[in-house]
Amino acid sequence: MSCRRLHGCRGGALLPRLPRRRCQGPSLGRGPAGMELELDHGRPEEGPVCRQGPRPDDPGAGRTVVCTERSCERAGGKGRRQGPFRHGKPRPPQEGGPMICIMAEKASAANHMILALSGTDGPNRFQREGEDICVSWASGHILEYAPPHLQVDPSLAWRYRRWDLGLLPWDAARLSWRRQAVPTRSASDAWDRLKRDLTEADEIVIATDDDPTGEGSLLAWEIIDQLGVGEDRLVTRMRFADEEPASLVEAFEERDTLIDSESDPDCRKATYRCRWDYLSMQLTRAATRMAGGSDSICRVGRLKSAMVTLVGDQEEARRTWVRRPTYQARYKDETGCVFTDEDEPYEESPDKVDLGRLGDDVVEVDGIRRRGNTPPDLPDLMAIAAVFAKRGMAADTFLSTYQALYEAGYVSYPRTEDKKVTQEQFEALKGDRLRIAAVCGVGLELLTHTEPRKRHVGEGLAHGAIRPGSKVPQDLSELDRYGEGASEIWRQVALGALRIFAEDYVYELTEAHIKGHPSFKGSSRRTLRPGWRDVLDDGGAKEQPVPGGKATAFVHEHVNKRPEEPSVDWIRKRLEKHDVGTGSTRVSTLADVCRADPKGRPGAAKPRRRRLMEQTKTGKISLTDLGRTVYDVTRGTSIADLATTERVQEAMRAAAAGTLSVDDAAADVTALVVHDIEVMAANVRRSGGEVPDGPVTERASGVFGGVLVDFPRTVLGHRLDDSEVEALLRGSEVFIEGLRAKDRVSGRIRVFDAPAKLSRTEDGRLYVAVDRRGWGVPDSFSGRILTQDERDRLQAGETVMLEGLVTRDGRTYRREVEWKDGRITFCKRELGAGGVWRRFSGHTFTDEEMGRLSAGEVLSDMQLRRTADGSTYVADIAWDPDARKIVFVSSSRADRPTRFSGHTFTDTEVEALLAGKRVMVENLVRKDGCTYSRELYWDAEAGKVEFVPRKGKGTTGAKGRKGSTRRGRKAS
Repeated sequence: MSCRRLHGCRGGALLPRLPRRRCQGPSLGRGPAGMELELDHGRPEEGPVCRQGPRPDDPGAGRTVVCTERSCERAGGKGRRQGPFRHGKPRPPQEGGPMICIMAEKASAANHMILALSGTDGPNRFQREGEDICVSWASGHILEYAPPHLQVDPSLAWRYRRWDLGLLPWDAARLSWRRQAVPTRSASDAWDRLKRDLTEADEIVIATDDDPTGEGSLLAWEIIDQLGVGEDRLVTRMRFADEEPASLVEAFEERDTLIDSESDPDCRKATYRCRWDYLSMQLTRAATRMAGGSDSICRVGRLKSAMVTLVGDQEEARRTWVRRPTYQARYKDETGCVFTDEDEPYEESPDKVDLGRLGDDVVEVDGIRRRGNTPPDLPDLMAIAAVFAKRGMAADTFLSTYQALYEAGYVSYPRTEDKKVTQEQFEALKGDRLRIAAVCGVGLELLTHTEPRKRHVGEGLAHGAIRPGSKVPQDLSELDRYGEGASEIWRQVALGALRIFAEDYVYELTEAHIKGHPSFKGSSRRTLRPGWRDVLDDGGAKEQPVPGGKATAFVHEHVNKRPEEPSVDWIRKRLEKHDVGTGSTRVSTLADVCRADPKGRPGAAKPRRRRLMEQTKTGKISLTDLGRTVYDVTRGTSIADLATTERVQEAMRAAAAGTLSVDDAAADVTALVVHDIEVMAANVRRSGGEVPDGPVTERASGVFGGVLVDFPRTVLGHRLDDSEVEALLRGSEVFIEGLRAKDRVSGRIRVFDAPAKLSRTEDGRLYVAVDRRGWGVPDSFSGRILTQDERDRLQAGETVMLEGLVTRDGRTYRREVEWKDGRITFCKRELGAGGVWRRFSGHTFTDEEMGRLSAGEVLSDMQLRRTADGSTYVADIAWDPDARKIVFVSSSRADRPTRFSGHTFTDTEVEALLAGKRVMVENLVRKDGCTYSRELYWDAEAGKVEFVPRKGKGTTGAKGRKGSTRRGRKAS
């Protein structure tokens, strides 16, 4: 292999193959393992030279190879590596000869390369012409930019994690642009495989797709830079139009030498696009916040927002369309041919059209001409997808099927932007056209045009237009295994290619006018030779009658046409008009916005809605409710303007040419974000909504327990300083003075000092936990102000039954509470010995008492206390093991009623009950917290309050069952 082919050395000296000691050129800034490169600019007559350092074991030691000045300039003073060469970490010596590792984009491409270069479908490591070759592969993009909060210093992470409008736009200069692995199993396997293979290689060959957007180059350089294997290894590039064996062999033998990712034009182009789109995600956050979507994400992007705007504007035009007929004078002859005058006015009413000046007349023929047109351009991917959209095929289904056909070799590369084929590709199609036609059922007599037309054949193409691959099926049914509609997709591609071998469509055009009124003209078309339309007709030919004979004037009604309903083909034509994206990009973006919302996993939170459009079985497109929201919010923004995508594409070309830096994307997006947020806010206000543009709550962030976290910076009126934040993140306790706590119900503000530390709730939420034990009992709890007596009893360690507590939805309830660990908490039942509750009615049992209860004994004359009002009473109690509760066995009779079902009797009610009267009491409280009203009376013999039985019915029990009798509760 010549050094000229490797990096353009003018000397063209040949280097030995084994052991491989190629001149890697000063443009690389490094030599093979263990070698040093020395620059010598002392020979102006020969130009800069590249000398290999002396190595006794190197047969090529001392050989001088003349290199291009451009290469030496790059190494000596331009680009990222300036001054002396920097050599990467030396690799351990390799056993045997140097190894070439070819990095393919996916497994199917790797299989094609193994077959092309080794001649077999055997292992991925083999020898070819004395060279050790390893073919490894990725799985598409296996690396991606990390989330924004992981791109900045941990102390600033909270500003890039939260979606508040006040935090936009980002300071892009703080982003590190680091990448992380895509969280999929296939990406993980690909990373492990490439890490092993690339680190063992002496030369890395980038053999990913050579697509027009540069994504293939970016995909490979991401991996090389992340592994750090590009510093001390030769990196080359295979460029191939398709994955046919001949193309792959030629690409391998004629591969180009690359310097690094920053000097690769394709990588610069893709990096600019990637960073631009990454920074534009700020507008997704802004739109989601503006729309108030808690269950959805308002996705905003260059192409998807342009599609949403196109469809939204068209739907709006259809909704506001009003039928407006107008009327005009025209002529019609005996054959039905219509004659019009361009200057004839349109009237609002047929009565205003003056036909009196236009009498019957005759037709005069001006001439008959022979016309024709050549076959149309080869279709792009979206044009074919639009055909199948009318048949009910979703865009993502079409893409997956076409990709499977491509990987099997039946169709060409999908992500091409070419509309023509090369001369070599044309010759290959010409040789296969008869076999293709036989499978498609096209007559061979139609494919007689074998000379290339300039419209279809060109030079300097990357991949060539969409066309059949090198493999031709014996029968269409052979393709059914490659996915839904595979045979029909291949046939559509094949017919589009066969048209270029058909003859021109030829027709006869007859033009005529009205003799007495020559300004009224008409014409007709008659097909003479269908040509390519017999292969695949586009419906553009219209047979019309030949004009002649007498003509009569009439009133023609013209109705303004209603705007067309959006469809896949309609979107394709609009995007083609503005030259936005390739056919593949358009289809993939359409598939993304039409993809159904994820269903989520059972038991997990429901995923947010993301779908912006819906596609019908006839290929029609409409906005979803979420899509309509995005349209309303982003109307008039720059991100939704097709001109923005055109401008970004121009910037990508400038980045590839080196006239624009990839860092310039940040300034462009920042200005766009500022502008579009203002437009979004105006749209929201115009529709009567509120813009959430309030002040941002400051937070602190950092690494706590090995995890990046953030938490409120202000704690009870105190703003944590940097030293306090650092101490909390270390897990230390911080003593804070001047904390201010305001009671939500009473409004009283208390000032105190207390220690604090970071802690987590049961659901994992991080917060600053303040030690509340020194606070004292608060003024209120659960929406109820505490009395001074209740606060004193809680402070003394007693339990208190609180009534009138209020839930968040306004319901009242009662619970027994206690003061514990600096806060009021609900009392939890505690089991003692024998499984008996340790506490009951204000009494804590001793171990002896719990033992007696668990043994089935009755504790007599127990001094008990009601937690509601603190009053005491005496009762005999026992343990019911079946019901797992303490029950009353007998108790002393009460001499007067005091409380019943959560109600404390007034003096008037007590006097009435003791006098034997019935009392209607309202707002009695059940155990479940519900209130009710009942009529009560005092049973003096039993010493308890009872319900008054309802007339004609049994007493309704506690659970509302008719006929049951509710046991009266003992009076307090």
